Amino acid sequence: MGLFDNLFKSTDKSENTLKINWLALTDSEQLEEIIKISIAKPVLIFKHSTRCGTSRMALKNFESDYDIPATEIDMYFLDLLNYRALSNDISEKFKTIRSTLYQNTQYKSVQIIGQLTYFDIITNQLIKSFPIESGYKFEHNYATYSGDKNALDQNYLDLLKYKSLPFPSNEQMIYDSGEDLKQKIKYIITNNQFR
Repeated sequence: MGLFDNLFKSTDKSENTLKINWLALTDSEQLEEIIKISIAKPVLIFKHSTRCGTSRMALKNFESDYDIPATEIDMYFLDLLNYRALSNDISEKFKTIRSTLYQNTQYKSVQIIGQLTYFDIITNQLIKSFPIESGYKFEHNYATYSGDKNALDQNYLDLLKYKSLPFPSNEQMIYDSGEDLKQKIKYIITNNQFR
C-alpha cells in the first residue's frame, strides 16, 4: 500500500460494474455520422491526452463513476495527440453553450388562529370550545436565465413562461382568510345545538 493510495482511491467499496464501450474517433467523416446520431440519441466525445496525468485522472474518474447503459448513449474516444487536426475540427463544428437559470419562488402567507367558545350566559360557565384557524398562501414559481437558452434542461423551460407577479396585499389575504373563517364558524354553529 502506497502513501497516495487513499488520496486517489474512492472510499466507496462498491465498484462500477458498467464497462464503457468506447468507439474510436479517428476521422472527420465520423463527425457527420455523430451529428446524425445525436438527433435521436445522446453522444459523448471524450478528448484524451495520453501524456497528460490530469487527463488520465479525469478519464479514470469518469469511467469509475459512469453508470449509463450503453444502449442509451454512444461514447466516442479521441486520442488528442494522434488526431490533433480532428480535435480542431470538433472545436469548430461543436460549440460550448452555457446558461445560468435563476429559479424564483414568491411566497407570502397569512394565518388566523382563534377559539370559538360557547358560554351559558346565565351561569357564565363554559359549555364547549372549538379551536378554529384559517390561512391563505400565495406561492408562485418562475424562472429567468442568462446565456444560451438551448443549454437549459427541458424540465425548466416551462418555468420560463412565467414572470414575477405582484404580491397580494395584506388586506386582501386577511379578507380571503376571514371569508374561509366565516364558513368554518357557520359550520360549527349549525352543527352544535346547545340547550
